[in-house]
Amino acid sequence: MFERILAAVDGSENGWKALDFACQFHVDGRTELIVAHAVMRQRIPDEIRVLGRLEHLPEPYDQLHYDAIIDGLAGAARQRAADAGVREITWIAEFGEPAEVILQIAERRDVDLIVMGRRGLGNLDRLLLGSVAHKVSNLAACTCATVRR
Repeated sequence: MFERILAAVDGSENGWKALDFACQFHVDGRTELIVAHAVMRQRIPDEIRVLGRLEHLPEPYDQLHYDAIIDGLAGAARQRAADAGVREITWIAEFGEPAEVILQIAERRDVDLIVMGRRGLGNLDRLLLGSVAHKVSNLAACTCATVRR
């Protein structure tokens, strides 16, 4: 039915539920499962800067912070997919506003279905401006599914 499915994860419970839901469509092993994460630039915690100095790492330390987040999510996504019987996923992490990143990846990879959580890790600004799921659902050229806890 679906050749390529994009599951958007952000580390929230709903994001993981979206991945679980997407894995259900991968039972035949012929569907490509793309797991994507939009990395938002943020203030780097002081602890990362201290660690960077102590370990004599080259600046900028922000890459250390982002790598830790991305690697942690990628590992968790691979494990969760494996637990659901999915042997292989395509992991993509890109910097940018989440809805834009999801839509760009979906277009580039020609996905048939985007699966995402109804509510993620968004803040009050996103609640007022419209959720990522709402924006993606309205602008995507393919079928979209939103999952709730």
